[in-house]
Amino acid sequence: MGEHSAKFYLRHAGGGCDLILKRGCLANLRSFTDTQNRKVAVITGAGTPEALAGQVLAQCKNGSVCRLPAGEKGRGMAGVQFVLEALCRQGLAQGDLAVALGGRNVQGAAGLAAAIYQGGIELAACPSTAQAQLCACGGELLGVELARPGCRAGVYKAPALIMVDPALPETEPAARRAAGYAWALQIALTCDPKLLALLEAAEPDYDEILWRTLQNKKHLMDQNPAQRAPVLECGMPLARALWQLYGCRGRRTKGLLPGECLVLALEGVTMDKALLHRLRALCRALGLPARAVWNRSRVLEALLDEAAWQGGALESVQITGLGCWQVCRLQPNEIRQRLQPKTPEEK
Repeated sequence: MGEHSAKFYLRHAGGGCDLILKRGCLANLRSFTDTQNRKVAVITGAGTPEALAGQVLAQCKNGSVCRLPAGEKGRGMAGVQFVLEALCRQGLAQGDLAVALGGRNVQGAAGLAAAIYQGGIELAACPSTAQAQLCACGGELLGVELARPGCRAGVYKAPALIMVDPALPETEPAARRAAGYAWALQIALTCDPKLLALLEAAEPDYDEILWRTLQNKKHLMDQNPAQRAPVLECGMPLARALWQLYGCRGRRTKGLLPGECLVLALEGVTMDKALLHRLRALCRALGLPARAVWNRSRVLEALLDEAAWQGGALESVQITGLGCWQVCRLQPNEIRQRLQPKTPEEK
């Protein structure tokens, strides 16, 4: 196993922060931030093992846990309000600490709540899922998704600290962990052929994949900290549309995971046929969907809706070859041509 231990400084539009990458670093959180002389709120999700929250609480003199409810009550602005009310009940003030321990939903809701509560309190981001860890340094908006695809509520503000412990995703279901690899695959196809080879191994080395993915994202952010790199949006418009229509969300208990939506979207923007065959073979090996049939009319409607509020055109990153990509601005007519239903009965 290619274990890595590193500390590097991340820069983006909301400032900068240290990222710690090390197995077992969560159990040593007190060495990187003060957990003894202030109140600490540990914000977790319904799927986060209680033992992980216990590791953090054991390092605090005055700590408490806020667990986001499952389903829609813990998503979006409802999740942010839930965290804000919990911080208020627990009596946190400026100078205290919020620890976001969980997946991307927890990171977004806790991050936005910490940024606006009492003018802002310190946040330590501790992603515990493969998806959240592989997205840890992409310079994303700190916030939550709204109902309209591509529309988010949040702020560009860096956490005080990001702790990435590669051992944490070992507790999540295998299917969700495999779906998290989609964000490594996005980087592999556009930036790093060696990363693609690691993903294609008989037994993918998560530690090495995580290391290379975060290093590539740091390099992209260092080039232009004030703007999110275009490759980090590769496939995302179509992935958001698929998630809106077919994602495992709300009352829809059987549907696509976010990573599965992104994998299908990456297939849609891969122009090179040989690379597309390689991508589909990898998806089958990882247990991810290699092909899917969806209602093109509904997906087209969702994409046109996103294009409408982005100024009438949709920015799409197309993969022309391994490590090669180009940015295209698709007008509504071009989007219609690409997603025109083959038959009126297509589903």
